[in-house]
Amino acid sequence: MRCGVCHRDDGHNARTCKYNGPRIPASPEIPKSKRCECCGQYGYPIERHHTRGRSDPTDYLDVCFHCHVECCHDGDLKILPIKPQYCRVLGGASWWRG
Repeated sequence: MRCGVCHRDDGHNARTCKYNGPRIPASPEIPKSKRCECCGQYGYPIERHHTRGRSDPTDYLDVCFHCHVECCHDGDLKILPIKPQYCRVLGGASWWRG
């Protein structure tokens, strides 16, 4: 049966979906990057983007607001998060890929 939230068929449901669960912040002991890990630019306020859903703090990227919306959520924050391979803001490979 497919999950009503993420539409995946891997044995979970909307109640246990990590994309619909309570927001679990990443550890405050891990400092945020000063550089956007998508576009690579400095000088913008950085947000922590949970790449595996808001209930899974095990993987994240520190990104600027524009990259958070455009690259990580395809222009709509209600869309499920991804870990972008390509920066739509600057038009190149994401900085985190190295």
